Amino acid sequence: MYDRIKGFRDFYPGEMGSRRAVIDTLEETAARYGFREVGTPTLERTEMYVDKSGAEIEEELYSFTDQGGRDVAMTPELTPTVARMVVEKQQELAKPVKWFSTRPFWRYEAVQQGRFREFSQTNVDIFGSAEPTADAEILAYAADALTELGLTSEEFDFRVSHRDVLGGLLESFEGEVDTAAAVRAVDKREKLETAEYYGLLTDAGLSASQAEEFDNLLDTPEDDLDELVSFAGSAQVESAVTNLRNVLDAADDLDAREYCTLSLDTARGLDYYTGVVFECFDSTGEVSRSVFGGGRYDDLIEGFGGQAMPAVGVAPGLAPLALAREPLDRHLGLVT
Repeated sequence: MYDRIKGFRDFYPGEMGSRRAVIDTLEETAARYGFREVGTPTLERTEMYVDKSGAEIEEELYSFTDQGGRDVAMTPELTPTVARMVVEKQQELAKPVKWFSTRPFWRYEAVQQGRFREFSQTNVDIFGSAEPTADAEILAYAADALTELGLTSEEFDFRVSHRDVLGGLLESFEGEVDTAAAVRAVDKREKLETAEYYGLLTDAGLSASQAEEFDNLLDTPEDDLDELVSFAGSAQVESAVTNLRNVLDAADDLDAREYCTLSLDTARGLDYYTGVVFECFDSTGEVSRSVFGGGRYDDLIEGFGGQAMPAVGVAPGLAPLALAREPLDRHLGLVT
């Protein structure tokens, strides 16, 4: 008898009915917003992920040397691939570019609730627009997809932040602070004990008192964002706060504002994020971690050798099933 490999799953007909219904809803909602489907390869050069995320990423890759002597990896995420695709055809593409794709991915990491080593998600991206309306459209798409799946504003919440607010606050402290490392620490804030979290902040260059002060700033309510501008005294934070407010206003115009909550400790761990970021959480408490997320990554296209081109996207996985499985299945007609 052969055992199934840890982190990989089988889907019998009943489960596939749920998966297919979710995929169809995610894709049909994207099509209504004007996104067009693309297809992407299973393998990419390992170098592409190492250059983007650092050598430590190799520990999370299913990678090998193929028969042609090339170091390749099974795709762990789609953003670098679509960035590469945009660079290859950048001059030919009508802007803004609006693409979506549903496919499996592979990461060798700890198996936990809602996270497996093989997983599928629908990536939805806009390239070529720096307007707050593009960020808001991504939020609106994600909200509409979840409500089409039968969920309500009481069952999910988008926690919205801005990477330049975090970066600007960190740079306002005296001393040499590794901003990227500190932001990665913020991304782990809810997962760590306070002492361990503060230890990461001090490792990044903040003193103990600065770490505590910075952490307190993350709890600033939306109505008091001007206090962050005054504290930092920088054009970067002022611009970021203005942009964050404009995105939330644009989300209101698209009827998505009710799903958004300011959450400055939402940082998104990947270094390529540059502006507004968000993560979707289960408001019922059944799922203890972020379900999916997205944000702006304006520097990635240029980093891949293309001309500067802003971009923003989101990647809902099939984990929305875990938000409210029974009401979701009932909505989809899979149970009575």
